[in-house]
Amino acid sequence: MVDVVTGAMASLLPKLEKLLEHKLHRTVKEDAEQLLRELTSLHAALGSGPDPRWADDCRELSYHADDIVDAYLAASEPAACRDGCLGFLDNLLGPRRWFANALKDVKSLALHLSDRYSSTDKDKLVPATAPTGPSPHLRKEAEEPLVGMERGRDTLIKSLAGGQEMKIVSIVGSGGLGKTALANLVFRQLRPQFGSCAFVSVSSMPDMEGIFDQMLRQLNVEKNYNQEAKDAVRDFLQSERYLIIVDDLWRKEDWHILSRSLPVNAFGSRVIVTTRVNDIAKICCSGQDELICEIKHLDHLNSKSLFLRRCFGSEASCPDALAREVGEILAICSGIPSVIITIAELLNSKVATRKPCQDVVHAFCSAWKEMASSLHSARERIPGLEDLIKVLSLSYENLPSTLKTCLLCIATSTTVKYRKFKRGETIRKWIAEGFISEVGWRSSEEVANECFDDLVGSKVIQPV
Repeated sequence: MVDVVTGAMASLLPKLEKLLEHKLHRTVKEDAEQLLRELTSLHAALGSGPDPRWADDCRELSYHADDIVDAYLAASEPAACRDGCLGFLDNLLGPRRWFANALKDVKSLALHLSDRYSSTDKDKLVPATAPTGPSPHLRKEAEEPLVGMERGRDTLIKSLAGGQEMKIVSIVGSGGLGKTALANLVFRQLRPQFGSCAFVSVSSMPDMEGIFDQMLRQLNVEKNYNQEAKDAVRDFLQSERYLIIVDDLWRKEDWHILSRSLPVNAFGSRVIVTTRVNDIAKICCSGQDELICEIKHLDHLNSKSLFLRRCFGSEASCPDALAREVGEILAICSGIPSVIITIAELLNSKVATRKPCQDVVHAFCSAWKEMASSLHSARERIPGLEDLIKVLSLSYENLPSTLKTCLLCIATSTTVKYRKFKRGETIRKWIAEGFISEVGWRSSEEVANECFDDLVGSKVIQPV
């Protein structure tokens, strides 16, 4: 076992060194550097005959980290760049937000393994230069409740409860609303109740074989010679009580492939799917609406609570003089948690060291004025914004060409504050501009109404 773990970690360390050669955001680079130090220490400790269970956890950590680093390095190669608008966004915006979050999780696990080893045999572990134990930021991030998502969490857990038949529950919502965060919260809460668990991300352009390989590693299963990974997953789960998270699913074709490896058994197994597409959510749940958990935009009170806690540490710490600026920010954020957090944490970096109230107000107003005036050109200068834009842009890139045209028509013709528009007027404009025409026996009005419903279902426009 130790030889296997040592080999897995030995192959990972050079990849991390290669990763550090890339142009990374400062916090991502710091996490990668600390992870490299921790893994180097763990690798050295493996040669001293450690506890088998600890070594097994090191192996799982190595496999998980290897998957993440491989995905980033592959996406960074020139051959991986795609043509058109999406290729341009790939080059301009850099790694997706999931990479930074995944790297933080791996680093936290590595620190935890270091602590476990140190507590049982302090002399054998080569000390890392970084302090052991999760950083205060990581602890806060792990312990902080999901603002405004308590009802969604309770609904999801209720849907999963009861019965020994296999259940599939979908979480659906537009980009940036916290579907993955909610799924991860429930996954961590329910994991002890299941014998076998895995959390995989699919994305809009998935490597299905790689996803099944990742599932096998998380399930701690070795496939037989000449056996396909998807068959090995299905054969293993057949007699298991399992919990599987399928995150960021876009296409029904990918679900059909995945679902064949998720056997229907009578052991109380559960599957949670996250998606931005209503039709995908329904397909996964076989049309059972009660098994669909829709994540909505945060209301004003929860948006304000999240922003103030992320920016000032608590709601009470925000000076009353900033009420107007906070209101402007919340209007722009439109109840999207990822947008709220990105802007709040940027402004926090400007006001965190200020003590007198007047200094906080001045620093906040100056920073917000600068950001508001240059938001459209600041994607390379604002930490986290470039990744956020990429997350949100995926919803547009995965639309059919007709729907893209209709959405662009809305975007270019809507000048009303907060981008509100009327359905009837919009449909008539599509038809008048020639974007929509009759299809077979269906009138242009029927086709246009269907297109409008598809845009709502794809979560790129929101009914109010």
